[in-house]
Amino acid sequence: MERSVHHDRMKEIGKVAVPREGTPEWHILQKHIKKNENNPFVKEYTKKIFNEAVATCEVQELNGAGLPADTLLREYNTEYNNRVFNHSLHQLPSSFNVVEAFNTFIPPSATFIINNEIDCIFSFDDFLDFVTSEDCPSDLSNLNEFVEDGTIYSFNSVDDPSNSLFSTTADEEFGILSISLVKHKNEVSVAMLAGQKCDLNEKTKSLDIDMSKAQCFNGINPDESLKVEAVPLLPNSNLWRTIVLVRFDLESSTIDARYIYQDAGRSFTGFSDDMDCYLDHDGNFHSEELEDAFKKQNTKIEEYNPLFELCKTALFLPVFRNEYEDTISIERHPTEFGQKRNKPSFKKTNKLAKIDLKIAFRNVESIQPINRNSPSRREFLAPELRVETSGYWKKLPFQSKGEDKNNSPIQGRTWVNKTLEWKETPNKPISVKVVSNSSNTNNEGFIYVMRSAVHDKNVFKVGLTRRTPEERSKELSRSTSSPDHFHVMQEWDVNDCVLAEKLIHEKLSDFRVNPKREYFKAPYKEIFKVIDEVIDSLEIDSYQVV
Repeated sequence: MERSVHHDRMKEIGKVAVPREGTPEWHILQKHIKKNENNPFVKEYTKKIFNEAVATCEVQELNGAGLPADTLLREYNTEYNNRVFNHSLHQLPSSFNVVEAFNTFIPPSATFIINNEIDCIFSFDDFLDFVTSEDCPSDLSNLNEFVEDGTIYSFNSVDDPSNSLFSTTADEEFGILSISLVKHKNEVSVAMLAGQKCDLNEKTKSLDIDMSKAQCFNGINPDESLKVEAVPLLPNSNLWRTIVLVRFDLESSTIDARYIYQDAGRSFTGFSDDMDCYLDHDGNFHSEELEDAFKKQNTKIEEYNPLFELCKTALFLPVFRNEYEDTISIERHPTEFGQKRNKPSFKKTNKLAKIDLKIAFRNVESIQPINRNSPSRREFLAPELRVETSGYWKKLPFQSKGEDKNNSPIQGRTWVNKTLEWKETPNKPISVKVVSNSSNTNNEGFIYVMRSAVHDKNVFKVGLTRRTPEERSKELSRSTSSPDHFHVMQEWDVNDCVLAEKLIHEKLSDFRVNPKREYFKAPYKEIFKVIDEVIDSLEIDSYQVV
């Protein structure tokens, strides 16, 4: 049986791990260390590697978009690097069996950096609409078209996770906040941040963990500054923070590893049927107690099958992102690193860290499907105004929207200008009725034709946007992997861009390069003729409506 790409990565890490104490290799290493303990070159080189690694880890912890998904990945990355600095690669937690896929191992420091990230904001309800529609493919055979190997795709839902709850076979209910996935060849690893609906106070009492006894078998003690509690998913939430980790093998259509972790403050309670985390390096159970625990958890974890099924469904998220690429707007999220980089206390760290990790802003994609029917009633939260006396980024709850320096909307934070008010969503909801005009102005926008110099001759992108085509062109040039820019060939202002695009794509279907992409190969005069005819017919129809 072939080894998985996960095992190949683990094998590479094992090659540079310090040998286990007491082994012949360990004794050889000790002799080598003793021999070079007074070697000034070795001392200087070791110090340089260590200082650069520490600085890189510090910067990486601060260079995320600050959204739930990337924050979770940084929690894990920080924990793994702390284990390396203070213990060894042999003492990494069980979560590493899945989350390692989101990281790249860096010798000779034996530390980990987070892979390249694409951060997205979306509505989980929109995604559920998509996966239950005819637009969603029936299988994952074309997933390679929508994801790049090794790149992390993180999706953060702006919906209240307690509004859409999923039940397990044990009648527990869970809401979903974020999902991250990364693909390596035939393997896809998923990290889902969720929350179990419960009475958190009662759950905290029932945990009743004696932390002096609840230390891992590998000797890692819990942080004494933390307290035992059922940690909420979000502030003021009644959902217990829950992490779901899964690794899929698309080639064999199997689930290779499943983990459920629930945040108990000083530790995590959890379940897994991944035998690797119960065995020692010789393939034996660490103890009879762990063997019994594995047998019990192997049964218990079946209660959470609906969550793992949801992780499977989440594999369609990159397809969803592609389907609505023309509705994507870009938000520039400042990172904590960007705010700290010029502080005197951070000067040394900034100098030593890897330059490609010094990210002051993250481009976050906001996916906003526009062809869903609006509800007859909506609730919105009236803004609260406060006066501040300086200019800085203020962090808001993730579900709140603020404004950046240019007054553009941005999720989870807001820019505070000197002596100007900043806007935050208050807690009291206001209910308003949504009235739709017969002219369907909600779908007013542009049909555009764009071209990139890197594409073959007569290949054009035909799509829609509710902003200006020039803005859409800039976003595509920034957010795609194309080495050249998209140029707007022509644009049409229409009352219903959704219907117009649908009819145009139908008439151009014979020229479509890929059934899942909006690229067409035909002489431009043919494309122009179809678009012009469709838009003319829609305008005539609109005049006939009384």
